[in-house]
Amino acid sequence: MKKMNLFGKLAIAGLLSVSMLAGCGSADSAAGNYAAAPQAAYDAEYTVAETAEEYDYGFDNYDMKVDDSAGTSASSPAAVDTSRKLVTTSYLDVETKEFDQLYADVENFVNGAGGYLESINTYNGSRYHGEVVERHADLTVRIPAQKLDEFIKQIGNAGNITNRSQSVEDITLTYVDLEAHKKTLRDEEARLEEFLRDAESIEDMIYIEDRLANVRYQIESMESQLRTFDNKVNYATIYLNISEVVEYTPVVYEEPSTWQKMKDGFSEQLEDIADFFKNFAIWFVSHFIYLIFWGLVIFGIVKWILYLNSEKRAAKIAAKAASKQKAQYEAYQNTMNNLSGTAPVNGNGNAQPQPQAKPAEKK
Repeated sequence: MKKMNLFGKLAIAGLLSVSMLAGCGSADSAAGNYAAAPQAAYDAEYTVAETAEEYDYGFDNYDMKVDDSAGTSASSPAAVDTSRKLVTTSYLDVETKEFDQLYADVENFVNGAGGYLESINTYNGSRYHGEVVERHADLTVRIPAQKLDEFIKQIGNAGNITNRSQSVEDITLTYVDLEAHKKTLRDEEARLEEFLRDAESIEDMIYIEDRLANVRYQIESMESQLRTFDNKVNYATIYLNISEVVEYTPVVYEEPSTWQKMKDGFSEQLEDIADFFKNFAIWFVSHFIYLIFWGLVIFGIVKWILYLNSEKRAAKIAAKAASKQKAQYEAYQNTMNNLSGTAPVNGNGNAQPQPQAKPAEKK
């Protein structure tokens, strides 16, 4: 009978914990991303029915102590911070004619405001666009929220802001629910620690320590989430894009007239033509050696093709063929003369063979 009375006390403690958790409203949804799985395992493993069937506790001599004031404070709005929790995010696109100077100024502004650079991605330029090396930087800056407007004003004075957008997220309800849920778990932790001190058997200690470890895990998860919220609230996030340009983007306050549009278009075309010849001159000078080399190669190929198709070459080929034919004819004549006993032919293919003189007879 005593064991059943003790079990009833534990059941009452569990029901009070559940009721206080339910009083937190949407606390479970606020902490669902990181505490839903541990809480589900907790509820599935340690229910009242399973506790009654599997354990026979021998808590005979101590009474259940429930602090009503603590339970009331857990769900009371006065127990948590109800100030507005706003997360501010800004996006800035900035132009500058002096990239290095603006980059150094941004670092000085950040340090002066007590912020920090969360990430940096800088492109120092390895190719040319027109006459200027392309350079830009993407920065993620964290600035104290109360100094955000001052920081943006400093950036605008140092460069030309071409685009700015800003968003504000109100996380007050989520933050308050999370803190209330954490306060409830703290109260449950204190009660479990009291039960652990008064436990009389190993089974009781194992059961209570397991529940206590689960509660502490949920508390640590919530505290981590609250610290993340505090960082987002206290420090505004700025995504800053810096681009180097030759001229700032003009600001148009009214629609230009038709004549002004024609004039601007004509001026832009003249500037484009001038830029084309400038860029061509730069390209020509920078590739002068290659142009000479390939010019000589092309010139040699063209000369060779013209020579192959020229009349001079055809006459030379014909003369060479005639000379070869004449040499063959002379060789043939010499062969025939040797066979007939006539004098060999030298140089003239039309010369008649001369009879050889007969040797004188001996007397």
